[in-house]
Amino acid sequence: MLRMHLQTDRYFMLKNQVLESLGYGIEEEFPVYADKMPTQLLAYLRMARVQDPGLLAKVNFEKDIILSDLNEYEILQILMGDCRERLQAYPLSVEEEIKYSQHKGTAQTA
Repeated sequence: MLRMHLQTDRYFMLKNQVLESLGYGIEEEFPVYADKMPTQLLAYLRMARVQDPGLLAKVNFEKDIILSDLNEYEILQILMGDCRERLQAYPLSVEEEIKYSQHKGTAQTA
C-alpha cells in the first residue's frame, strides 16, 4: 500500500485535491506485474515526490509522462528500496528458492 506523507509535504492539500478529482485517495494499492509497472502507480509516486506545484498539472494517470529527471530518480529510489525491503523479508534467498523448487519438482516426479 502506498501512502502520501502528511506531515512533511507542504503541498499535501493540493495533491490530495488532485488525487480526489481523479478518483484516488491518500492511501492506494496498485497491482504488481512481473513485466511492467502500472502507469497509475508511477503517476502516484511521481505526484508524491513533486515539490514544484507547477509540475502537478503534468501528472497523468493514463499516460506514462516523466515530470523531471530528479522526480524520476526519486521514484526509482523508492521502488528499489521497497523491493529490497520485501526481498529481505522473504525467508529464502534466490539460490535457496531455486534449489527448493528443483528438489520439490524431482520429489514429485519420483
